[in-house]
Amino acid sequence: MSLAILAILALCTACTQPTVPPTFIPSPAPTLTPSPTPEPKTLVVCLPDEPDSLYIYGTDDLAAQHVWQVIYDGPLDNRNYAYQPVILTSLPSLADGAAAVETVIIQTGDRVFATNGEVVKLATGVTVEDASGQRVAF
Repeated sequence: MSLAILAILALCTACTQPTVPPTFIPSPAPTLTPSPTPEPKTLVVCLPDEPDSLYIYGTDDLAAQHVWQVIYDGPLDNRNYAYQPVILTSLPSLADGAAAVETVIIQTGDRVFATNGEVVKLATGVTVEDASGQRVAF
């Protein structure tokens, strides 16, 4: 009987022996070759003169208007000597009610669009147009 117990203990001991986990050796990562950097492209814009300003409300210079067509997209583009809707479904019009004229009251210090084409704070010496289109100097 002791031989049977000894055999059972031997089997139990063999079953409880820790097993060594397999060693994982990672494969080397593939070498990536970078694609060549493309040559920069140059755009040459020929204008009769340099724009006075690129600020959209800064000037009424024709050269600036040409540059604005590239910088600012929509809501209207000027193509073939006529305005075309870009992000609008149609051109706003007073006749069909899609546009409206609204009279507002302005005070000193308010930002206004002056008759010289600049957006300025309303102050003494600034000229604006009133609702009837008449020039008013402050």
